[in-house]
Amino acid sequence: MQIRFASANDADAIARLHVQSWQQTYRGTLSDHYLDELALAERSLIWQQRFSAPAINQRVWVACDDKQLLGFCCLYLAKDAQWGSYLDNLHVAAGAQGLGLGRRLMATAASGVQEEYANQGLYLYCNESNTSGQYFYQRLGGQVCGSEIWHAPDGSAVKALRYAWASATELIK
Repeated sequence: MQIRFASANDADAIARLHVQSWQQTYRGTLSDHYLDELALAERSLIWQQRFSAPAINQRVWVACDDKQLLGFCCLYLAKDAQWGSYLDNLHVAAGAQGLGLGRRLMATAASGVQEEYANQGLYLYCNESNTSGQYFYQRLGGQVCGSEIWHAPDGSAVKALRYAWASATELIK
């Protein structure tokens, strides 16, 4: 398995994995109609836009084996003066979970922060209903530092916990 920078050629596979992850994790949090009928088109458009006109601080990595995309993460460097760089997405295919891939993607993103913004922190949001994600981030040393309401694409309001690391180097191991 390799981790590499993503390209526009990866956009469709990223969108599919993004939706599969949401279907697995957010069933009961987001509407079934959105997850089953609308999410793929909406996420495909989002990822096509992100690759066709990327923000200057956007970095996307994918984890692949010879056959398929197994995971990805999307980072926005120096997004917030207080919290640092923002990890906007981290998703691992169901069949690849528990193999350390999420940890490797987090370390890759943290290395990206360290290379470009040494000593800066890193943060992300994890929906309150995503208890397995919370456990994962806590095991990696993330601290809950507040919450916000995510206005999800299905129109619902979802409480999301902010997990933060004071320095990205905490995740590079």
